[in-house]
Amino acid sequence: MANPIFPTRPLPVILPKATSKIAAIFFFVVLIGLAGGLAYLAGPGLIRDYQISGNDVPAANARVVSGKCRSKLILHFCDATIERRGPSGSAREETHFAFLDLHFGSYQVHVVEHKDNPSMQTTSLALEHLWDRILLAVGLFALFVIGAFGLLRKAFSRNEGMNKVFKPLHNTVMTPVIADVTGHDEEGDKGWVWRYTPAGPSLGKETAVRFPAGTWPFFLNPENTKALAVVGRPGSEALLLDDDLTVIGLNDEERHALQAWRQSLLAKAAERAGAAQAPAATPS
Repeated sequence: MANPIFPTRPLPVILPKATSKIAAIFFFVVLIGLAGGLAYLAGPGLIRDYQISGNDVPAANARVVSGKCRSKLILHFCDATIERRGPSGSAREETHFAFLDLHFGSYQVHVVEHKDNPSMQTTSLALEHLWDRILLAVGLFALFVIGAFGLLRKAFSRNEGMNKVFKPLHNTVMTPVIADVTGHDEEGDKGWVWRYTPAGPSLGKETAVRFPAGTWPFFLNPENTKALAVVGRPGSEALLLDDDLTVIGLNDEERHALQAWRQSLLAKAAERAGAAQAPAATPS
Protein backbone atom coordinates (compact mmCIF):
# COMPACT_ATOMS: atom_id res chain seq x y z
CA MET A 1 0.00 0.00 0.00
CA ALA A 2 1.69 3.21 -1.19
CA ASN A 3 2.03 6.06 1.26
CA PRO A 4 0.02 9.22 0.50
CA ILE A 5 1.51 12.62 -0.26
CA PHE A 6 1.61 14.21 3.19
CA PRO A 7 2.45 17.76 4.37
CA THR A 8 6.03 18.33 5.48
CA ARG A 9 5.20 21.26 7.75
CA PRO A 10 4.51 21.09 11.51
CA LEU A 11 0.85 20.33 12.20
CA PRO A 12 -1.19 20.98 15.34
CA VAL A 13 -3.13 18.20 17.07
CA ILE A 14 -6.79 19.06 17.60
CA LEU A 15 -8.38 16.59 20.02
CA PRO A 16 -11.08 16.93 22.70
CA LYS A 17 -9.39 18.27 25.81
CA ALA A 18 -9.71 16.52 29.14
CA THR A 19 -11.73 18.24 31.82
CA SER A 20 -9.48 20.44 33.92
CA LYS A 21 -9.24 19.02 37.43
CA ILE A 22 -8.81 22.50 38.91
CA ALA A 23 -11.90 23.76 37.05
CA ALA A 24 -13.81 20.62 38.07
CA ILE A 25 -12.97 21.16 41.75
CA PHE A 26 -13.91 24.85 41.46
CA PHE A 27 -17.31 24.15 39.91
CA PHE A 28 -17.84 21.26 42.34
CA VAL A 29 -17.45 23.74 45.20
CA VAL A 30 -19.73 26.24 43.43
CA LEU A 31 -22.49 23.68 42.86
CA ILE A 32 -22.25 22.31 46.39
CA GLY A 33 -22.38 25.91 47.63
CA LEU A 34 -25.54 26.51 45.57
CA ALA A 35 -27.09 23.34 47.00
CA GLY A 36 -26.18 24.42 50.54
CA GLY A 37 -27.46 27.95 49.94
CA LEU A 38 -30.74 26.60 48.59
CA ALA A 39 -31.17 24.36 51.64
CA TYR A 40 -30.32 27.26 53.98
CA LEU A 41 -32.68 29.77 52.31
CA ALA A 42 -35.62 27.54 51.38
CA GLY A 43 -35.42 24.78 53.97
CA PRO A 44 -36.67 26.61 57.11
CA GLY A 45 -39.64 28.16 55.27
CA LEU A 46 -40.66 24.82 53.76
CA ILE A 47 -40.41 23.06 57.12
CA ARG A 48 -42.48 25.80 58.82
CA ASP A 49 -45.15 25.79 56.10
CA TYR A 50 -45.31 21.98 56.15
CA GLN A 51 -46.03 22.14 59.89
CA ILE A 52 -48.74 24.78 59.34
CA SER A 53 -50.34 22.89 56.44
CA GLY A 54 -53.55 21.19 57.61
CA ASN A 55 -53.48 23.17 60.83
CA ASP A 56 -53.86 26.64 59.35
CA VAL A 57 -56.38 29.29 60.31
CA PRO A 58 -56.64 32.95 59.21
CA ALA A 59 -54.29 35.15 61.22
CA ALA A 60 -56.21 37.62 63.40
CA ASN A 61 -53.38 40.05 64.06
CA ALA A 62 -51.41 40.03 60.81
CA ARG A 63 -51.89 41.18 57.26
CA VAL A 64 -50.04 41.36 53.94
CA VAL A 65 -49.10 45.01 53.38
CA SER A 66 -47.31 44.50 50.04
CA GLY A 67 -46.62 41.70 47.65
CA LYS A 68 -45.37 41.06 44.14
CA CYS A 69 -44.88 38.01 41.91
CA ARG A 70 -42.67 37.76 38.83
CA SER A 71 -43.32 35.00 36.33
CA LYS A 72 -41.01 33.12 33.95
CA LEU A 73 -43.30 30.79 31.99
CA ILE A 74 -44.52 28.43 34.76
CA LEU A 75 -41.95 29.54 37.35
CA HIS A 76 -43.14 32.22 39.77
CA PHE A 77 -41.01 34.22 42.23
CA CYS A 78 -43.03 35.97 44.95
CA ASP A 79 -42.15 38.48 47.66
CA ALA A 80 -44.52 39.53 50.42
CA THR A 81 -44.30 41.79 53.47
CA ILE A 82 -46.28 40.63 56.49
CA GLU A 83 -47.16 43.12 59.24
CA ARG A 84 -47.82 41.66 62.67
CA ARG A 85 -49.54 43.57 65.47
CA GLY A 86 -48.67 42.78 69.06
CA PRO A 87 -48.59 44.31 72.52
CA SER A 88 -45.32 46.06 71.80
CA GLY A 89 -46.47 47.44 68.46
CA SER A 90 -46.24 46.39 64.83
CA ALA A 91 -43.42 44.43 63.25
CA ARG A 92 -42.82 43.61 59.61
CA GLU A 93 -41.30 40.48 58.08
CA GLU A 94 -40.23 39.80 54.50
CA THR A 95 -40.99 36.42 52.95
CA HIS A 96 -39.76 35.09 49.61
CA PHE A 97 -40.67 31.87 47.83
CA ALA A 98 -40.84 30.31 44.37
CA PHE A 99 -43.21 27.74 42.93
CA LEU A 100 -44.42 26.18 39.68
CA ASP A 101 -47.85 27.09 38.37
CA LEU A 102 -49.55 27.65 35.02
CA HIS A 103 -51.34 30.85 35.96
CA PHE A 104 -52.14 34.19 34.35
CA GLY A 105 -53.36 37.20 36.31
CA SER A 106 -53.08 38.16 39.95
CA TYR A 107 -53.17 36.14 43.18
CA GLN A 108 -55.31 36.75 46.27
CA VAL A 109 -53.18 36.51 49.39
CA HIS A 110 -53.81 36.66 53.13
CA VAL A 111 -51.88 35.62 56.23
CA VAL A 112 -52.50 32.28 57.93
CA GLU A 113 -51.11 30.89 61.16
CA HIS A 114 -50.83 27.59 63.01
CA LYS A 115 -53.97 27.10 65.05
CA ASP A 116 -51.98 25.95 68.09
CA ASN A 117 -49.01 28.28 67.63
CA PRO A 118 -49.93 31.76 66.34
CA SER A 119 -46.25 32.72 66.11
CA MET A 120 -45.94 30.40 63.09
CA GLN A 121 -47.33 32.43 60.21
CA THR A 122 -47.14 32.32 56.43
CA THR A 123 -49.13 33.44 53.40
CA SER A 124 -52.05 31.55 51.95
CA LEU A 125 -50.33 31.57 48.54
CA ALA A 126 -47.20 29.92 49.93
CA LEU A 127 -49.34 27.27 51.58
CA GLU A 128 -51.46 26.62 48.48
CA HIS A 129 -48.33 25.88 46.47
CA LEU A 130 -46.43 24.06 49.21
CA TRP A 131 -45.92 20.85 47.23
CA ASP A 132 -44.92 22.79 44.12
CA ARG A 133 -42.28 24.55 46.20
CA ILE A 134 -41.06 21.29 47.73
CA LEU A 135 -40.74 19.62 44.32
CA LEU A 136 -38.93 22.63 42.89
CA ALA A 137 -36.49 22.85 45.81
CA VAL A 138 -35.79 19.09 45.85
CA GLY A 139 -35.33 19.07 42.06
CA LEU A 140 -32.86 21.97 42.11
CA PHE A 141 -31.00 20.53 45.10
CA ALA A 142 -30.67 17.15 43.36
CA LEU A 143 -29.58 18.84 40.13
CA PHE A 144 -26.82 20.78 41.90
CA VAL A 145 -25.55 17.76 43.85
CA ILE A 146 -25.68 15.30 40.94
CA GLY A 147 -24.04 17.84 38.64
CA ALA A 148 -21.28 18.53 41.16
CA PHE A 149 -20.35 14.89 41.73
CA GLY A 150 -20.81 14.02 38.04
CA LEU A 151 -18.34 16.73 37.05
CA LEU A 152 -15.88 15.59 39.70
CA ARG A 153 -16.19 11.95 38.64
CA LYS A 154 -15.62 12.79 34.99
CA ALA A 155 -12.51 14.85 35.74
CA PHE A 156 -10.94 12.07 37.81
CA SER A 157 -12.08 9.10 35.72
CA ARG A 158 -9.37 6.67 34.69
CA ASN A 159 -9.62 7.33 30.93
CA GLU A 160 -10.29 11.06 31.03
CA GLY A 161 -6.72 12.06 30.23
CA MET A 162 -5.95 9.38 27.63
CA ASN A 163 -5.48 11.92 24.80
CA LYS A 164 -2.69 13.65 26.74
CA VAL A 165 -0.21 11.09 25.38
CA PHE A 166 -0.47 12.81 21.97
CA LYS A 167 0.74 16.17 23.32
CA PRO A 168 4.36 15.57 22.11
CA LEU A 169 2.95 15.19 18.58
CA HIS A 170 1.55 18.73 18.63
CA ASN A 171 3.19 21.12 16.14
CA THR A 172 5.62 18.52 14.75
CA VAL A 173 6.29 17.24 11.23
CA MET A 174 4.25 14.04 10.99
CA THR A 175 4.72 10.86 8.98
CA PRO A 176 1.74 8.76 7.84
CA VAL A 177 1.61 5.10 8.85
CA ILE A 178 -0.97 2.35 8.47
CA ALA A 179 -2.68 1.13 11.62
CA ASP A 180 -4.59 -2.08 12.28
CA VAL A 181 -7.82 -1.11 14.05
CA THR A 182 -8.57 -3.71 16.74
CA GLY A 183 -11.86 -2.38 18.14
CA HIS A 184 -13.62 0.45 19.90
CA ASP A 185 -15.66 1.20 23.02
CA GLU A 186 -18.59 3.61 23.07
CA GLU A 187 -18.75 5.82 26.18
CA GLY A 188 -21.99 7.68 25.46
CA ASP A 189 -21.65 11.45 25.19
CA LYS A 190 -18.06 11.26 26.44
CA GLY A 191 -16.92 9.84 23.11
CA TRP A 192 -15.72 6.66 21.41
CA VAL A 193 -12.38 5.07 22.32
CA TRP A 194 -10.64 3.46 19.34
CA ARG A 195 -7.90 0.84 19.84
CA TYR A 196 -5.30 0.28 17.14
CA THR A 197 -1.80 -1.02 16.49
CA PRO A 198 0.28 1.21 14.20
CA ALA A 199 3.15 0.15 11.96
CA GLY A 200 6.47 1.98 11.98
CA PRO A 201 8.10 3.38 15.13
CA SER A 202 5.31 2.04 17.38
CA LEU A 203 5.05 -1.39 15.72
CA GLY A 204 3.27 -3.91 17.92
CA LYS A 205 2.21 -1.40 20.59
CA GLU A 206 -1.55 -1.07 20.95
CA THR A 207 -2.67 2.52 21.39
CA ALA A 208 -6.05 4.12 22.11
CA VAL A 209 -7.53 7.51 21.29
CA ARG A 210 -10.85 9.08 22.23
CA PHE A 211 -12.82 10.69 19.42
CA PRO A 212 -16.12 12.56 19.79
CA ALA A 213 -19.10 10.19 19.83
CA GLY A 214 -20.01 9.02 16.33
CA THR A 215 -16.56 9.74 14.85
CA TRP A 216 -14.97 6.97 12.77
CA PRO A 217 -11.32 6.45 11.80
CA PHE A 218 -9.98 7.21 8.31
CA PHE A 219 -10.44 3.63 7.09
CA LEU A 220 -8.43 2.49 4.07
CA ASN A 221 -10.03 -0.84 3.17
CA PRO A 222 -13.62 -2.11 2.69
CA GLU A 223 -13.33 -4.34 5.76
CA ASN A 224 -12.65 -1.31 8.01
CA THR A 225 -9.65 -2.99 9.62
CA LYS A 226 -6.89 -0.66 8.43
CA ALA A 227 -6.79 3.10 8.90
CA LEU A 228 -4.39 6.00 8.50
CA ALA A 229 -2.39 7.22 11.49
CA VAL A 230 0.52 9.63 11.92
CA VAL A 231 3.72 9.64 13.99
CA GLY A 232 6.03 12.49 14.86
CA ARG A 233 9.28 12.46 16.78
CA PRO A 234 10.80 9.06 17.62
CA GLY A 235 9.11 7.63 20.67
CA SER A 236 5.90 9.66 20.33
CA GLU A 237 2.57 7.88 20.16
CA ALA A 238 0.98 7.29 16.78
CA LEU A 239 -2.29 9.21 16.38
CA LEU A 240 -5.18 7.63 14.52
CA LEU A 241 -6.80 10.03 12.04
CA ASP A 242 -10.55 10.55 11.95
CA ASP A 243 -12.79 10.14 8.91
CA ASP A 244 -13.08 13.92 8.35
CA LEU A 245 -9.35 14.51 8.96
CA THR A 246 -10.02 17.11 11.65
CA VAL A 247 -7.79 15.85 14.48
CA ILE A 248 -4.72 17.47 12.90
CA GLY A 249 -4.47 20.91 11.33
CA LEU A 250 -4.71 20.06 7.63
CA ASN A 251 -6.04 22.58 5.14
CA ASP A 252 -8.85 21.80 2.68
CA GLU A 253 -6.48 21.03 -0.21
CA GLU A 254 -4.55 18.53 1.92
CA ARG A 255 -7.73 16.87 3.09
CA HIS A 256 -9.02 16.53 -0.48
CA ALA A 257 -5.72 14.99 -1.59
CA LEU A 258 -5.85 12.37 1.20
CA GLN A 259 -9.49 11.58 0.48
CA ALA A 260 -8.71 11.15 -3.23
CA TRP A 261 -5.83 8.82 -2.32
CA ARG A 262 -8.17 6.74 -0.18
CA GLN A 263 -10.74 6.56 -2.97
CA SER A 264 -8.07 5.21 -5.30
CA LEU A 265 -7.19 2.52 -2.76
CA LEU A 266 -10.83 1.51 -2.34
CA ALA A 267 -11.34 1.47 -6.12
CA LYS A 268 -8.35 -0.85 -6.59
CA ALA A 269 -9.64 -3.11 -3.82
CA ALA A 270 -13.04 -3.26 -5.54
CA GLU A 271 -11.36 -4.15 -8.87
CA ARG A 272 -9.39 -6.96 -7.24
CA ALA A 273 -12.52 -8.28 -5.55
CA GLY A 274 -14.40 -8.18 -8.85
CA ALA A 275 -11.61 -9.98 -10.69
CA ALA A 276 -11.48 -12.69 -8.06
CA GLN A 277 -15.23 -13.29 -8.35
CA ALA A 278 -15.30 -13.31 -12.19
CA PRO A 279 -15.76 -16.81 -13.67
CA ALA A 280 -12.74 -18.26 -15.44
CA ALA A 281 -12.96 -18.35 -19.25
CA THR A 282 -13.50 -21.83 -20.75
CA PRO A 283 -11.67 -22.83 -23.95
CA SER A 284 -13.87 -23.27 -27.02
